[in-house]
Amino acid sequence: MTRVLTLGSRLRAIADRVPPGSTLADLCCDHAQLAAALVIEGRVPWAIAADLAPAPLRAAATMVAGLGIGDRVTLRQGDGATVLAAGEVETVVIAGIGAPLAERIVGELVGASRLIVQVNHGFPKLGRLRERLAELGWEIVDEAIVRDQGRLYPIVVAEPGAAEVLDEADRELGPVLRRSGDPLVRAWFERERERVERALAGMQRGHADADTLAHYRGYLALLG
Repeated sequence: MTRVLTLGSRLRAIADRVPPGSTLADLCCDHAQLAAALVIEGRVPWAIAADLAPAPLRAAATMVAGLGIGDRVTLRQGDGATVLAAGEVETVVIAGIGAPLAERIVGELVGASRLIVQVNHGFPKLGRLRERLAELGWEIVDEAIVRDQGRLYPIVVAEPGAAEVLDEADRELGPVLRRSGDPLVRAWFERERERVERALAGMQRGHADADTLAHYRGYLALLG
């Protein structure tokens, strides 16, 4: 019998946003736990798990073989979305990486119907990622903050839509997060405020350029 894989709260929140029955690619998959769990649960019929580094893929291959799901989880080594053919899968997950790398990978995607992105950055890089999504014609349909082992992580879910220009508040705070009453969202914004205030104080001592200082002050003003 295939055993159950228990996901941490971060990966569980991502898994819950994968549409049942869709085909999946988990890019920068590390050990491919997300893809394996979703296949075992029957949420997706099959999945592609890809990573640039060979070591985690070797561990993933051992795990997938041991679970008996090698026919439903395909492992690929490669850089970002270059491992995918256009339209090969319906849902693409990009998780556990920096926002600039996620932004680059998003620009490579062709043909997916849902994108789930979880990055390890907040302001200002997360805002630039949202802006890039909008430029590429991705509409943000869901956002969340999840707590995992004491850390807070933002999740952004997007689907194809018309290219648009986000206003400053939606770009920096998130069109869904800024309207959410979730206590974790409030905790995220409070942590962001503290981090950005510290960064701004350091930049002021270091005589940062006026545009950068204005950007950071503008974000604090949006937080209110």
